[in-house]
Amino acid sequence: MKRIHKVALLVIVVIVVVVGLLQLISAKENSSLPPKSNHLIGLIEASKMTHAYRAQAGPDAIKGGLFWKEYVQKLLDQPDCAAMRYYYAIGDAGKPTIVLVGVDSNGSDITDGIILELSPWCPPFCDNTNSLTSDVEVAIGN
Repeated sequence: MKRIHKVALLVIVVIVVVVGLLQLISAKENSSLPPKSNHLIGLIEASKMTHAYRAQAGPDAIKGGLFWKEYVQKLLDQPDCAAMRYYYAIGDAGKPTIVLVGVDSNGSDITDGIILELSPWCPPFCDNTNSLTSDVEVAIGN
């Protein structure tokens, strides 16, 4: 169960990275999709969340990952793509990962299109100069 919580908190970091791209979607409202909500959060809130994850996960845990913009854009540019959904997964190396899939205006996964997997991991590919990956006191409200 603890591993699932680690991956769930990792998703928060990924969402912050791709939330700007999600705003590009002009999806029509449909009753089979949940109501739209604002996914935007501020740096202080995001820092508190990632700090809580790092405190629970330990110093050697995966902090996050990276999706290249061009591939996320390809996923979002699919015909009738209204949103994107993530799934927790375990990669070939046994490490937790995230799979992204487009969602059509009926709320169905676009499984015959582009599907993405989280890569590369942080660490080693991290930005250690901000409060999302380090303990910058002003950002985490200490």
